[in-house]
Amino acid sequence: MGPSTTREVTVAAAAMSMIVRGSDHSANAGMVTPYRIFQRYRRMDCCAAVHVNRRLVELALQDSVSVERVAVIGPGGAGKTTFARELGSKSGLDVIHLDTLFWKPGWVETPREEWRAIQTDLVARNSWIIDGNYGATLDIRLSRAETVVFLDFSRTLCLRRALLRAIRNHGKPTQAEGCPETFDVAFYRWIWNYPKDSRPVVLAAINEHAQDAQVFTPRQPPDAQLLLDTLVRR
Repeated sequence: MGPSTTREVTVAAAAMSMIVRGSDHSANAGMVTPYRIFQRYRRMDCCAAVHVNRRLVELALQDSVSVERVAVIGPGGAGKTTFARELGSKSGLDVIHLDTLFWKPGWVETPREEWRAIQTDLVARNSWIIDGNYGATLDIRLSRAETVVFLDFSRTLCLRRALLRAIRNHGKPTQAEGCPETFDVAFYRWIWNYPKDSRPVVLAAINEHAQDAQVFTPRQPPDAQLLLDTLVRR
């Protein structure tokens, strides 16, 4: 058993030791507890569950995690906008959807230098939640964010969500004014190739520009919901 596995087992043991205290559903309704986490992954091997969700187990050992400037990133269809909106409602922080600002009517892009200037002004604020990808300006957000949420969901889930969104909102300007939802093959191809083409770039950017930030990488929707239950405004 190597050092990494030993640490995982230690975290698992610490969490399991609190199950008795967190197993009273009536007394702990709505609380994020290790019991809830291990109930969620009760069909998985304990150490495997902790390996994937070690940071979430550590979160559960805390009452809450405070946030002030949050960058929400991830592939298309991951639910960044929904996550940011729900976190904003819960925390009271201002939410900024980059798609709304980037796209002009008719799906016209904002020029690169103007786009960097806009984001530089946005992140200069004391507090915010900003959702969106835009890899060319990711450094601006990451360097100011004190919390980064990377919704690292599977491409099949994201593609399915993106297609359903296009079907549900076809012809409606859901992302930006004057930009009706359409079936965009290039966008779907980008989602499908995201794990190979974009994910390594995003992880490298996080490593380079967000060294002092707390970084969370939920791998599936229940993990993201657990994170939402834990984050609060500072």
